[in-house]
Amino acid sequence: QPNNSGWVTGSGQVGSGSDNPPRAGDLDNNDPVRGFISFDMSQIPQGALIEDARLILPNANPDLEQMNDPFGGLGCLSIEALSYPLPLDTSAYDEFSYPIDCYSGPPTDIDVLIDIEEALDLEFSEVQFRLNFELDSDDNSIACLYILNGAPRLEVTYSNKSVRAG
Repeated sequence: QPNNSGWVTGSGQVGSGSDNPPRAGDLDNNDPVRGFISFDMSQIPQGALIEDARLILPNANPDLEQMNDPFGGLGCLSIEALSYPLPLDTSAYDEFSYPIDCYSGPPTDIDVLIDIEEALDLEFSEVQFRLNFELDSDDNSIACLYILNGAPRLEVTYSNKSVRAG
């Protein structure tokens, strides 16, 4: 759902929709940027047993998806699970989250099984993720960004045969 994914800056700019892919890093004015990804979970039946869940990010192409080595200047890229209001707005920037992992290079395949189970247990209609770097800015007045130019995917394997225990 492109309108529910995008990015928010520390100063309050919001970009969402297909023309504003999720991105993380900092802008040339040192304003930090955090990326947001949201997936509709309505296709997963109530009570399904989740066997596997993976967040698949587009293959990293340094020429297209990175500006000025954000991993070198801003530290590791944190992937976090959270729940933010829809449509995406400035409140998502500081919304409480649960860290999944931190990556020293572009991640492609992230285990989100626990996060999907939690979202289903809490009866969320969407599962949402935030991308942000360890450091908000490197204060060098040069944009350093990691941009998801391809569409991220959520792959969930489940069974209807067993009821999940809460």
